[in-house]
This record gives sequence, structure tokens and C-alpha cells, in this order.
Amino acid sequence: MRWGLIIALALGCGSAGGSTADEATGGAETTVRSESAPRDALAELGPAESGVRFGRLELGAGERLQVDASSCREGLVFVQEGALEGLAAGAVRRGLVPFEVVATAPSALLVAFAGDGECAAEEDGGEASLASTETLPFAGGKLRVQILLDAARGARHAAFSLLDGDADLPVPPHVHEGSVEALFIVSGDGTMLRGDERFPIAPGRVVIVPAGVRHGYEAGTEPLRAYQIYHPPGPEQRFRASAPATPPAPTEEP
Repeated sequence: MRWGLIIALALGCGSAGGSTADEATGGAETTVRSESAPRDALAELGPAESGVRFGRLELGAGERLQVDASSCREGLVFVQEGALEGLAAGAVRRGLVPFEVVATAPSALLVAFAGDGECAAEEDGGEASLASTETLPFAGGKLRVQILLDAARGARHAAFSLLDGDADLPVPPHVHEGSVEALFIVSGDGTMLRGDERFPIAPGRVVIVPAGVRHGYEAGTEPLRAYQIYHPPGPEQRFRASAPATPPAPTEEP
């Protein structure tokens, strides 16, 4: 009887220990979603300027973000830091219908809407993908561009790119007749030219340039790093057009 009781107690303790380990493993792999209502990306970014909303939002682990996209207002979420369910750092999601994202860790997101108004619903929930790692040289190599999202990757209202420029990069005044340009400044201290305005850029600032407005950039003392949106897509293709062609693979002599 004594041995039976000891064996029973031992088995019971082993079972309890195994259950605790399983729960700990499950807790590490499963996102604990916040019980509160999801945050509203549209409300937090505020009114559109020239049809574009663009900004940086931070989510705590388990927090949810509602992205109220529509067929005429494309929604875009880029994971700058941290991770979302199904989206690692460096991934981007776009959509033409409302969608929700959930942070699996403290995360910093770049969120944008391009287009405005109400349109008929579409069966386009968008897609998530890793951002392109192709780097396109521009301006004599002083600017490096990664086109993260464009029409070729399903975008309808917004092309999304990363710009990395040398400290002495100048951008001569120019015009995009049919597209709005929006910039989220990560680093840099140069001067932005927009119409008759001249103003310094700074990390965290969003600059919107309406279509048809002449604009440019005067170099400062620090390298420029910025995320760029064109609404609608189009002007970003000049970066591809100016990139040197990839040389053909060498072939063996017959």
C-alpha cells in the first residue's frame, strides 16, 4: 500500500511539472491579445493632407491596430521594429479592405493611408510580404533606393520606398505633376524646399508635397534616411530606369 501511494504521488508530481512546462512554452509562442478595443489608425494619424496620412505608431505586446482601408483608400503597415502576427520586422502589408494587426512584441510601425472617400467594397484583403532588398543607386550613387511596394507588387494608391542618401546629397528642384509625395524623416538635418517654403527637416517629421508643387532638398551635415510614398504610384519607377543594367552571366567558351 505504501509503495502504491508513493508511485501515485510521483506520477502526479511529474504530470503537474509537465503541464507547467507546456504552459510556459505555449505562453512564449502565443500572443496574449489585449482585451481592450483595437486602436484606430485613421483617428491616430489625423486628417489627410493631399489624400495622404502617414506616421509612426507604437504598439505594446498584445495591442491591436485597426486599419480601415477601402478600395479608394489603401492602407499600409510597415514593421520598422518589433513584430506583428505574421509580420516580422522589415515586412509590409497593404490592403483595400479593413484589416487588423496584432503586436507580438513592442513594435514601431509606419502606417499610411493613400486616397480618401468611400467606395464600393472589394474582395481584396491585401497581402503581407517581406520588403524588397534590391538597392537601386541614384544621383551618381549618392542616393540608394529600395522600392518596398509598387504597382508591380499589388499597390493601387501608394508606392512605398526607403531612401538612404549621403550627407552631401542635393536634390534639385523638380515637380511630380500627377503624384503626391510624402516623406517620413528618420535622420537628416538638411533643408526642404516646397513651393516658396524653406524649412529644416528633423527625425520624426512628415513632409507632404502636393502634386504639381515644385520641391527639392539642400544637403545638411548628416546622411539622409527617409521613407517615401508616392500617391498614386509612378514616379518611383525613375529609380529603376536609371539603375545600371545587370550584366549577363558569363558563359563558357565553346
